[in-house]
Amino acid sequence: MKNIYFVGTPNKEKGIEEFHKLALEFKEHHFFWFCFKLGEGIEKMYPRIEFLVGFDNEAMKERIKQDMDAFVCCSHFEGFSLPIAEAMMLRKPVLAYALDEVVDVYDDCIEYVQPFDFDRMIVKLREIIDNNAYKKDLYKAEQYILDHYSPDKVTDKLLDIIL
Repeated sequence: MKNIYFVGTPNKEKGIEEFHKLALEFKEHHFFWFCFKLGEGIEKMYPRIEFLVGFDNEAMKERIKQDMDAFVCCSHFEGFSLPIAEAMMLRKPVLAYALDEVVDVYDDCIEYVQPFDFDRMIVKLREIIDNNAYKKDLYKAEQYILDHYSPDKVTDKLLDIIL
């Protein structure tokens, strides 16, 4: 049994519906969604997802490091997407929508499907988690992040934008 993760606000824009459809398709695996706050009724709307709420960053990273087999990002909009970088640093396979911003940031270090191509996402995820057919070099992905980004740089840039 494999553990598939996503991190973010559980809403339609972040791909909660697609993630739940994947969970329904892959009933033999566990699907986890980390978030800091959960809207009322979300758990009932998406019963195949286990929501992990309120973890601090260190607890979340430790849980991901121990348990995650793959990271799926079916968000409809993303920029840098720090959770992708963190999954790459842990040498975990990442499957994401091929949004221009994500491709520009992560180059060929992660697996992509075209946005909203749900049938292809099922095929790719099955290749990754059931057949271990992850064509990307996980060391290369980790090294790419180390060479181009650091948590301090990302935090500083985000704080500049927010503040």
